[in-house]
Amino acid sequence: MLGRNQHPLAFAASAVVPGSRAQALKSLKVCGVTSAEDATWILETIQRRLSVQVWIGCVLWPHSRRCVSVREARDIAAAVRETAAKLGTPARTVAVFVDEDLSRIRQVCTDASINVAQLHGSLDWQEHVLRAVDSWPSWLDYARVLRPDEAAQEPSKRAITTADGRPPCYTLIDPGRGDGKPFDWRKFSNERVLGPDPGLWMIAGGLHAGNVVEAVRVTNAPGVDVASGVEVSTDGRRKHESGEGSADAYPQHSGRVYRPRKDPARLEAFLDALCSVYGGRMI
Repeated sequence: MLGRNQHPLAFAASAVVPGSRAQALKSLKVCGVTSAEDATWILETIQRRLSVQVWIGCVLWPHSRRCVSVREARDIAAAVRETAAKLGTPARTVAVFVDEDLSRIRQVCTDASINVAQLHGSLDWQEHVLRAVDSWPSWLDYARVLRPDEAAQEPSKRAITTADGRPPCYTLIDPGRGDGKPFDWRKFSNERVLGPDPGLWMIAGGLHAGNVVEAVRVTNAPGVDVASGVEVSTDGRRKHESGEGSADAYPQHSGRVYRPRKDPARLEAFLDALCSVYGGRMI
């Protein structure tokens, strides 16, 4: 088992021979960013190594250790816009929600000046919020999250869009709820899960420098999403040397839970791995 904008990019599924180079990397998402300072150096680090669309994810789910306030999300989004403009690199901030009401999604994204919402939750919930009577806001782009098994079981719901037919910015294949749950990507069929014309899609789930090479070679994914694999606890201890996550991975002292922060060394190692499988600086 492996361990863990408004215009979608086209992708045609094709087989990848183990050990061969994957198709060009088009998109990289770093999720669970908790400060504007981290967002800035993350973008600067990626820009030195890769020419790709970058997504910076802010978690607005209160049950997550990475959850940020609306004010923190606004500061992160401002830092992303400023740094992206300075570097001339395409980057957007994504607000991540789990089973949230459309009214709160709209309000949070308005207050934080974020125009992409990532939807974690059941297919029924995603269909409800995207096709709500009061309609999905025209200014707000969205990204869908699918588990590797669920869309294959309900193919009619894998292509859910807004009532006016707008497609997602990307579709994220994640076996968990952004909790670093690992998945055996050898069991994954992008055609069966995503259909014949999926647009831009990414894989997630416990990815780190030690397993992302195999994951992208097996799936031929045009994008990857990383969180736990490039972070440390705020007391300075790394989550796991392997990068794999667990509910007990972050230490608690005197009842305090330490919120994770992204780690420059681990991000560099992750980018090294991506360059080895995708081949140098991608455009």
